[in-house]
Amino acid sequence: MIRTAWRGDAARGRPGVVSVTCTHVRGYLDLPAVLLAGAGLLRHWQEHEGGCGVQVGVDLRRRISWTVSLWDSDRALHRFLASPRHRQVVTAHRARVNVRAETYTTDAFDPTAAWAAALRLEGS
Repeated sequence: MIRTAWRGDAARGRPGVVSVTCTHVRGYLDLPAVLLAGAGLLRHWQEHEGGCGVQVGVDLRRRISWTVSLWDSDRALHRFLASPRHRQVVTAHRARVNVRAETYTTDAFDPTAAWAAALRLEGS
């Protein structure tokens, strides 16, 4: 798996809402478009108020990506999910992917535990 550097300040021990996702791209021919769309969301990360940090991992051979993000509140996470940019990506690529997601609240963010939760989504 290839992982991006953390974007933002997802400091260990910080409280917040953790979102983890696992995305299966249905076909190899869909990978370029899906990955470019995801990179666009990542590129504009700093525009999302309440987003504390995000990291993405990709396994190209298996056509799977994972995302771990930390938000300062449920409201901030839902603002991102409802944002025009996110809605546009989801609408454009819905037929190309299967996505599993989970959120939970933490008093002390642990990136290792968050990644374990993201990786467990692959088998669910």
